[in-house]
Amino acid sequence: MCTCTCCNKAIQYCCCRTCSRCSKPLNRLPRGRHCKRCWRSVCSACTTRCRYVNMLGPPEVVCDGCAVPHSIAFLNERKRGTPLWGLYVLWGATDAPAVCVTPSCGTYAYTTLCRACGLPTVSSRAHVTRSVHDTRKPSPQVTDELRFLDVREYHDREAVVNGYSSADVEETFRSCFPRGEDVAAFPHIGSACEVRNLLMSLVAAGLAYEYNRAPSLTLSLSDFPFACLLKLVRYNRRYTVLEAPGKVKFISFPGTHNPETVAVSLRLSHVKRQRWFFHKEGEAGASACASSTDVIGDCNSRPGLHQQVGGLPLHYRVHAGFIREAENLVPQMEEFVGEAIHHGYRLVFSGHSLGGAVATLVALQLLQTHPDLARDRVRCFTFGAPLVGDRQLTELVQRFGLTPNFHHIVHQLDIVPRLLCTYEWLRGCVDELAGRATLLFSSVKSWVGRFSSGEVDEGGHSEEADTIESRIRNGEGAVNAESPVEVEDGDEPHSSASGPRYACFGNYHFLSDDGTKFFSTDNPEAAYQTLRGSGNEKAAVRSHRVFAYNRAIFLRVYTNGRST
Repeated sequence: MCTCTCCNKAIQYCCCRTCSRCSKPLNRLPRGRHCKRCWRSVCSACTTRCRYVNMLGPPEVVCDGCAVPHSIAFLNERKRGTPLWGLYVLWGATDAPAVCVTPSCGTYAYTTLCRACGLPTVSSRAHVTRSVHDTRKPSPQVTDELRFLDVREYHDREAVVNGYSSADVEETFRSCFPRGEDVAAFPHIGSACEVRNLLMSLVAAGLAYEYNRAPSLTLSLSDFPFACLLKLVRYNRRYTVLEAPGKVKFISFPGTHNPETVAVSLRLSHVKRQRWFFHKEGEAGASACASSTDVIGDCNSRPGLHQQVGGLPLHYRVHAGFIREAENLVPQMEEFVGEAIHHGYRLVFSGHSLGGAVATLVALQLLQTHPDLARDRVRCFTFGAPLVGDRQLTELVQRFGLTPNFHHIVHQLDIVPRLLCTYEWLRGCVDELAGRATLLFSSVKSWVGRFSSGEVDEGGHSEEADTIESRIRNGEGAVNAESPVEVEDGDEPHSSASGPRYACFGNYHFLSDDGTKFFSTDNPEAAYQTLRGSGNEKAAVRSHRVFAYNRAIFLRVYTNGRST
């Protein structure tokens, strides 16, 4: 058996007849007997594309099928072993190849199709969600095969996860974080259990976008080692449910990704909600306001009850699109609430972007309307979520001791959580543009009607036209247009164009892009000022992606949680 002088392994001869990069036939077949691990022929158009097969050596001209970096293959062989920091750095520095979507295949290549089984490949870049789809025109055969693989992976994973014990869960996390880096990275979140919920919520938030593809395959291909502890329970376009050992259910909502969710995000008006706070009989005094016997009820669903026990109305305003989406989803969550109350399940709500806002309001609604639901069994983790309500909502959350239930992770350069901090300016611009457009349309329509009926003078100009032009120039009627915000006596004065100021509630955790800087606070005003003042000069939409949050949290954990 011949040994290659470059890689010191048995020679696997290159027999390519086409260029794997561009799929064109080779004009000249390769001469000699070359090891395909170290050399392979490519066409003349691709000869300048060099790959770092051996990260410690110079780049070499190889085809896409033979160019897998040795470090990537080594990482794949380690499977559930402890990730090595040096290999992670090499992984990030390479032109990461794609990996076959078939879990049993695991072939790496730089092509859109696996050369071994012919199925699509997905990127193996670190922190990227392995979204399974055929980039070409989908064929029925490939679609059916992907669907079959996804269903098989769903059932295989269910059987494996059901067999995990608490000791297996502990072993998995300790193999990932042998020195307790996860807890050290997020000291303000609480116990190791809470930090694990955060990390698995991150996996669930990314998976919520995959409902119409192959979510089970995406979950099996995740580069987070602890993703092996999760199994899919249910998924649809509105939410995704996963379960982990120990009776924990992760309910995640997708962010803005289709026209329907875009419409939800653009409903910038406020709507008013009212809750009744009352004591059970025998309770008295303001000191009981935050006790475990407090009940928050919807005055519409429980009429007359507040009069019997001395109710106190609590008014707050929320984003119209977010609250309507949440209220439509709350009835579908009753099944999981029943499992939490009667079977001891813990519910962890999560979401990215719009999904985080919806998760926040759904969790809040369930905590408000189910007094028999233990508060320590409900948690909510959001990633890049916008603000949802005003200061009265913050006061309600604080009054009933719900602050520990909500954790909001914010990337230092993410612009989306900051958008509604400048709501006064944003809403004013939107209202002004809408008002001017409406006025212009009605004015032109009126002018055309008068012109066609001969009511305009010979010069083509009327006195009313002068008035209309003046109003358009001055913007009259735009700011003074009817506002959807309801104003009550006793509220802080605000113009109809600006609306009430949004506010923060819960725990906010701010992460830098490289994970070295970390700041946590449960003070609503401090969180609001941090959102409004930090990172605005460099804030960008690209830092809002799930990839950016995966990377920042991963770097935070694997730099041992050191703060600077």
